[in-house]
Amino acid sequence: MTTFESLQQAYLWIKAGQRERARAALLDVIDKHPNESEAWVGLSFCVYTVEERKKCLERALRIDPEHPYARAALARLQAVDRHPIPTSKKSSLAAVYLSLLFVAVCFGGVVLAAFLYEKPFSPPAKADALQPGQYLFIDFYADWCGPCREMSPVVEELERECSGSNVRVLKIDVDLPSSAEWERKYNVNGIPRYILLDSNGKVQQDWLGSGPASMFDPVRAICREK
Repeated sequence: MTTFESLQQAYLWIKAGQRERARAALLDVIDKHPNESEAWVGLSFCVYTVEERKKCLERALRIDPEHPYARAALARLQAVDRHPIPTSKKSSLAAVYLSLLFVAVCFGGVVLAAFLYEKPFSPPAKADALQPGQYLFIDFYADWCGPCREMSPVVEELERECSGSNVRVLKIDVDLPSSAEWERKYNVNGIPRYILLDSNGKVQQDWLGSGPASMFDPVRAICREK
């Protein structure tokens, strides 16, 4: 298994609430590649105190001073006192959120502000019915995903090129509970993942992973159609 695949699997375990499995996988990556910033960011989700989380994020920033998530997360933790972070034994994301809500009640909302609201809430993923001849380009991503961040400018440029055309672009953050139905429907087990649907909901193109901007040329061709 490559480093990228190990990190991807670890983040999937984090999302599923299997923190101990994710922790073991991330520590294995760090043991082999101590300067892998994404591994340190991932490990920050698998520790038990705010202080430990800070140290993981600080280590990630020493490796990559411009890491956007690590910088934002550390900034939000600067004023947070040391508190235990409970881990969930259940695999559902809903159970993790409920646990965080319980901790928020006990500690006056401090931990909830640091962790649950660390990332601004986004509206649920929603796509209106397509008209005949229209297409939907779906971008499955996450803020912690390095390849997703690398592809973000490519997708943004594609969205600009397709503005006003018969191709709509829908971005779905896999960390949001509202994305679960979409992930199940299209069997999304890895990101970044890109799917092009026609007006009947049939998959026309399917891409997994990062690549050159030219990989989306079939979408651009459709955007240029009258």
